[in-house]
Amino acid sequence: MLDQRDYMRGRRGGHQIGCLFGPGAVGTILLFTISTFVMQSFNPGMIFNLSLVSQGVFDGQIYRCFTYMLLHGGMGHIFFNMWGLYLFGNMLEQRIGTQRFYMLYLISGLSGAALWLIFNRYSVAPCIGASGAVFGIMVATALFYPDMRIMLLFPPIPMKMKTFAFAYAAIEIFLEFGGGDGNIAHIVHLGGFIGGYAYIKILYGSNVWGIGSIFKKKPRHALYDRDQYILFSNPEKVSQEELDRLLDKISADGINSLSDDEMETLRRAREEMNRR
Repeated sequence: MLDQRDYMRGRRGGHQIGCLFGPGAVGTILLFTISTFVMQSFNPGMIFNLSLVSQGVFDGQIYRCFTYMLLHGGMGHIFFNMWGLYLFGNMLEQRIGTQRFYMLYLISGLSGAALWLIFNRYSVAPCIGASGAVFGIMVATALFYPDMRIMLLFPPIPMKMKTFAFAYAAIEIFLEFGGGDGNIAHIVHLGGFIGGYAYIKILYGSNVWGIGSIFKKKPRHALYDRDQYILFSNPEKVSQEELDRLLDKISADGINSLSDDEMETLRRAREEMNRR
């Protein structure tokens, strides 16, 4: 049976892709970021050379818009960023695939950097951290799984993923423009939010939840369902021939060889089996 195959259990449960320091984008980003933090602890000058500094970027050091995401200001800073990446990134990478996850992470981080540069054109203070990129991952997760319930740690309050993401965004806006902690670049978080939201909506459009859904009744045949994950985009039943072809391809080249459409077909076949 499809649901008894090892690679399907791994894909669904997050062990095949995005496992801690394993294959996939989540594991790779975790490894590089934590390794950089370790090197940074032995060489504090990396912050000076690689952080996001307005003057440096406008002098042509564009690489700073990328490298600042690998640096962090302490154990608490990197822990919460990497914990958020691992928590939300696993399920998201399974949904959109490794390449698109890399693009989402990069675009969110760059959007955070761009917005920060706009509001800090003449600042000499450095900006570091993966918060903008992780915020993009978080909002993307909310678009795919809007009604998935999560439990906050401090305080322990259950809420829907969409509520968590957009409430967080509202708080960031207030803290940025309402006189919050000046040591935290809240504007970078907002930039990551914008970049992540725009990237996913451009790719998937009405197939994912969006802000506009707040003001209109949910479509009868929406691709997301209440208290459920995204299901599939093609309602037709998966034929046995197509399923056999996909399983043969996985056996020969691995599950990562499947295209996004093929992965959707495989996911749909499993859903059909679960409903029997």
